[in-house]
Amino acid sequence: MALKREINAKIKELLRERPQGLSITEIVRIININRNTAGRYLENLMVSGQVEMRHFGMAKIYRLAQRVPLSAMLSISSELIMLLDGSLRVIYANEPLLKFLETTQNDLYGKNIEYTPCVSVFDDAFDTLKKNMKGGLAGKEWSGELSLKNKEIVFSCRIAPTVFEEGQRGVSVLLEDITEWKRSEQRIQESERQFRLLAENTLDMIDRHTPDGTCIYVSPTCKTIFGYDPEELIGHTAFEVLHPDDVHIIAECQNELTRKKSSARVTYRIRHKDGHFIWVESVIRAIFDNKTGEFVEIYGVTRDISRRKKAEDALREREDRYRSLAEASQDLIFMVDRDDRIAYVNSYAAATIGKPPDQIIGQPRTMFFPKDVAKRQKQRCCRFLNLGNL
Repeated sequence: MALKREINAKIKELLRERPQGLSITEIVRIININRNTAGRYLENLMVSGQVEMRHFGMAKIYRLAQRVPLSAMLSISSELIMLLDGSLRVIYANEPLLKFLETTQNDLYGKNIEYTPCVSVFDDAFDTLKKNMKGGLAGKEWSGELSLKNKEIVFSCRIAPTVFEEGQRGVSVLLEDITEWKRSEQRIQESERQFRLLAENTLDMIDRHTPDGTCIYVSPTCKTIFGYDPEELIGHTAFEVLHPDDVHIIAECQNELTRKKSSARVTYRIRHKDGHFIWVESVIRAIFDNKTGEFVEIYGVTRDISRRKKAEDALREREDRYRSLAEASQDLIFMVDRDDRIAYVNSYAAATIGKPPDQIIGQPRTMFFPKDVAKRQKQRCCRFLNLGNL
């Protein structure tokens, strides 16, 4: 039976005129409705907090509530709230729920849940909702998620056994829209999945550290580069495996990181699990909290540059050896670049010209030779290098 607003209004007006309260017998005599119907309306008014009941001997006396109505408090909630009696008839729904169901109190109150818009709105999720409402009547509380595929909405749902003021049993249903949260969670999970896919398949090692250097994540590549399993490094600081002479490099680098200069590239040595040290290069980035500006984490991408370092050292050694031989030679030795400018001159050549090397390097080669000699030199260089005309 649907509850009529005008009868609710008559009962409330009657109780307003009789602030001392009335028994249900007096109410039905004045309003001229049967006792069972009056009980239904009074129950609804009590649940919504508009009417309260007190015992006077064996009689139950009803009067307008002197406190803030429950309906007023529940209506300001962002959650969708519904109360049902022991027969799963709706006796209360707050405004957010009525709006969501696109219905009114008159069309909803007093109806069994199976004869309300909930059936079509909740669609495939309605059976779960109804099943757990029945469980609530049996005293079993339930919490879970309800996905409304037809509306692409996800609710966090809580159904709790409820005892109303007259001792009647019912259930409370609270629904919170968590659609955006679920979407954000899915985006985060997808982002983490992609990150792990990248981290676990790249040749570089990806790591995360707290500001004090404690490792909180390291990709499996650390096994290939350093010989350690990730579990052997997580929870330890990077300083434990750094070459003693390079500790200050990392410390100084971290101290220089700011929000404006949040990344840096650094080269240093790390101890391999078998004991030897290898050269690595890391690009590190400091992460700051958007709200507080606090330095919260360090991301790093590290690669083994031992071969490159060895090649650079060998090249430098050869260059030093060549430079030593050139400096000791009594020949005039010049090096020119593609623009036919002097890139190097040995000490003997500089002394012969009568200028220090820094005043010769960068100058056109033709400045130091007669034109005909400079022309022949240029032609021979072009033929030797097969460069065409310089």
